[in-house]
Amino acid sequence: MKTNILGSAIVITSAVKLDDIKTIKKYKPEALTVWEKDEDGIKTPVYTCEVKPGYEGNLGENGAVFGKASPEGYAQITMIAKIPEDKEPEDFVADTCGKALLKLAKWEEAIPAVIEQLNADRDAVLASIEVIA
Repeated sequence: MKTNILGSAIVITSAVKLDDIKTIKKYKPEALTVWEKDEDGIKTPVYTCEVKPGYEGNLGENGAVFGKASPEGYAQITMIAKIPEDKEPEDFVADTCGKALLKLAKWEEAIPAVIEQLNADRDAVLASIEVIA
């Protein structure tokens, strides 16, 4: 994940491709949520990512919404912020978005294994299909 500040725009580019998020949403939507277990073993959702095509995106402490992709296909969020003149832009982003960015990074860590499994499952399904002409 990379965060760029361009004037008043904060652009967060995920390490995950937008099409991969759409694939997960279609075939394994529960993988879009980070879960934590408490001491009793009860799972609680702590962070969820979503796709809303055409939307600029949003980042919060409970989740992220991606709507657009970078030219390379990576999911992006663009937010406009009023950065105080007496504060360095990177300090402002760290203070206001830091917790959410850490949760997003944790979510990103789990996604490659999910995509790998979905691709393997799809390959198995394709291998079992025979087209008879």
